[in-house]
Amino acid sequence: MSAKICRKCNTKIHKDYLHCKKCYDSLIDKYHKDKEVYKSNLKIWNSLSIDEQKTHHQKAEKQQLQYFAVVAVLISIAVSVFSFYNSSSLTAVIISILSILIITAAVKNYIIVGRIARVITFTAVYFFVIMVVSSLFLNGLKTEGVIINEKMIYGMEALISVVFSTLQEIGGGFHASAAPAAPKKPKR
Repeated sequence: MSAKICRKCNTKIHKDYLHCKKCYDSLIDKYHKDKEVYKSNLKIWNSLSIDEQKTHHQKAEKQQLQYFAVVAVLISIAVSVFSFYNSSSLTAVIISILSILIITAAVKNYIIVGRIARVITFTAVYFFVIMVVSSLFLNGLKTEGVIINEKMIYGMEALISVVFSTLQEIGGGFHASAAPAAPKKPKR
């Protein structure tokens, strides 16, 4: 039997466990308390009218879009500053103008900037996942002598990622929810 260390207290534990008995019991106690709070919040949520729930969802969505817009602004400022130190003057000026346009757009209409930033973020995540999965598959084909156009493959992966992210955004798949979330039971 090989030993492992508890994630909370560094006690040696069985290799199949994540926590020692004492830490796991405290996590389970916290889980049960959180579950009671969740049930209470869910009763309150379910007692709200559909219009009240919709209002709370809209507030949550606006707040999430504000966060994405702020991140887009901060990234554009960082890229602008970085470009002044590492690019030609013309490139730095063009990037700064684009950064100012992003900031202006974010101030005037954070919803559009936030949605675009959210689509870009999820596109990057999807592209990474698709690229990892396809590279595992393609490595198997390369060993069998199959000729592969990697640029075309990456282009298709990027296109799939953009299309999927855009469809998810349009369909509401990324939208924030104000409904209470159930706690997750800790693993032993």
